[in-house]
Amino acid sequence: MERTIIRIQRAISELDLGISEVTMRGDTLVFMNQALRMTGGVQVPSLDDESALIRAMLHLEAAI
Repeated sequence: MERTIIRIQRAISELDLGISEVTMRGDTLVFMNQALRMTGGVQVPSLDDESALIRAMLHLEAAI
């Protein structure tokens, strides 16, 4: 799961949505959902939901 979160953070950084890496590490779920809203993705309810994280990761990587 940690690997998935790292890929999500990398995708958000590459999308250049105005979300800095430093603030993203503070509360990953909030900033991940913000990036998903900006790109038209479905929000993730929890960082414990592995399948939702994978869907988010694939959506954000496709948006690049």
